[in-house]
Amino acid sequence: MESSAECRRRVLDQPSNTQTRSLGAPLAASDPDSQPALVFAPKPGSPLRVKRQGLRGKLRVRLLVGTAGLVERVHIPGGENVEAFTESVRTPLGRWRFKPGTRPGTPVHWAAILPMAFEQEG
Repeated sequence: MESSAECRRRVLDQPSNTQTRSLGAPLAASDPDSQPALVFAPKPGSPLRVKRQGLRGKLRVRLLVGTAGLVERVHIPGGENVEAFTESVRTPLGRWRFKPGTRPGTPVHWAAILPMAFEQEG
């Protein structure tokens, strides 16, 4: 099993729906021969107490994804109002599912870092 330091790092935007989407930039020679694709993505919401307080949040979230396409770890290295949004992000993102990326034909571990913003609905 690869360590998290050996995982490929990708940037992905938070999806607006649960349809399959490709992730990352075009492949380079050292990249997987097929990129991971998002296939299931429950959307995180704001906790009721956070909505009542009118808090906004901006988080950087790091996902470690295993060879089966399951999220193995959700880490929030920083952001604005992290404490208020941590649990509302960890649970749904931990349920995200991906079609694994492969290198040469074998599924690989990889990591994604994504920005998330929580705005109050008007």
